[in-house]
Amino acid sequence: MRIAICVKPVPDLEKAYVSKSQSELVEQGKRVPNPADENAVELALALRQDGDELVAFTVGGDDALDPLRRILAMGVDRAHLIDDEQAQGGDALADAKTVAAAIRHAGDFDLILCGGSSIIHNAGQIGPRVAEALGVPHVTRVTGAKASDGKLNIERAGSLGAAELQLPALLAVEPGCNSPRLPNAMAVMKAAKKPIERPTASDLGLAAEDIGATGAGVRLRVLELPQT
Repeated sequence: MRIAICVKPVPDLEKAYVSKSQSELVEQGKRVPNPADENAVELALALRQDGDELVAFTVGGDDALDPLRRILAMGVDRAHLIDDEQAQGGDALADAKTVAAAIRHAGDFDLILCGGSSIIHNAGQIGPRVAEALGVPHVTRVTGAKASDGKLNIERAGSLGAAELQLPALLAVEPGCNSPRLPNAMAVMKAAKKPIERPTASDLGLAAEDIGATGAGVRLRVLELPQT
């Protein structure tokens, strides 16, 4: 089984603060993987069997390398970083198109996993949009899964109950549903040698007007904290 994992680099909130104007998040540390994406990685590792391949995908620049290395140190085999200026600054719509194209370009996958939401926008759109772009069924708010005979038996949060899906499929993993492993020193050293491919938008057959800030369906005009 080949498993693709969508990863979003996000600010390390323990090393960030809101500006005095209350309109900007000032990042002081390196970026980290979105926490729910680490839950998705942990689920992928639990599903993994001998011979399976785990591949991470993200959109970003050099600031995405540390989050990807973290994911690789957890046990993912390799990664694809769509490092193209045209792909930067997109919203969920544009990023989903980009990630879906990268997954398609990398070959057939039996399962795609992503975090159910990010700490940046908490919109929960990437999973369903990637699934739609790839033409595969999806389930959200996933807390666990088991594979059997080309199918997935899925556990969901709260009272949503269980579900069954035929592969290929996409799962959006509920934040905090498991305890992501902490890579040891040996795993971190091995991760430094794992391959990270860096395809461009042109490599993926993407038009500039469909991705990044140009292809975004939502444009943020101003961001302010409410007055107290």
